[in-house]
Amino acid sequence: MEIDTLLNDSGVLYFKSSGNLTKEEIKALESVKIEVEGKTKSERLRNVLFIYHKQNFSEDRFDDFYSNEMEKIIQHYKDKLEN
Repeated sequence: MEIDTLLNDSGVLYFKSSGNLTKEEIKALESVKIEVEGKTKSERLRNVLFIYHKQNFSEDRFDDFYSNEMEKIIQHYKDKLEN
């Protein structure tokens, strides 16, 4: 019921089903960067690709375009990896 009172708020909830968190666990959790507002980087990329597609390739299906573009991006970085 306490969580329900926090509706539309943002924050971090620590939960451990097997007892209390240790100081080390709390320290590790607090060092994690959490993005609580705005879009994730992957959401932003998808939105940019959607607008680009809409402006340049409106007759093609976005799902196909998105899949092809993501493969190009993945391949670009795979080619930069050392063997």
